[in-house]
Amino acid sequence: MGYSIQWDNAEKTVVLQQYTGEATKDDWYQMAQESARMLNSVSHTVHLIIDERNVNLVATAADMHFLEDLVPANEGAAVIVTSRLKFRYKQLAKKIRE
Repeated sequence: MGYSIQWDNAEKTVVLQQYTGEATKDDWYQMAQESARMLNSVSHTVHLIIDERNVNLVATAADMHFLEDLVPANEGAAVIVTSRLKFRYKQLAKKIRE
């Protein structure tokens, strides 16, 4: 498994997602599904911290549709931690989706 996911506080208002080692797209999908299950287990808003410093996955349009379909209604803000070099790519990819 190329990721870890856990509640980041006792109140269950933040989920910490971290890619470890050599994460694959299967890991990406599994973590997204596990995250959705966690958020669906509570009724309040939950924010995400997603640490992508150790992963080099490129999202296709199909990937984004799959992942967006999993987002629970109670998902709040998502903070993505990435390297400075990958930040520009993330900005561009976000603009393309909008």
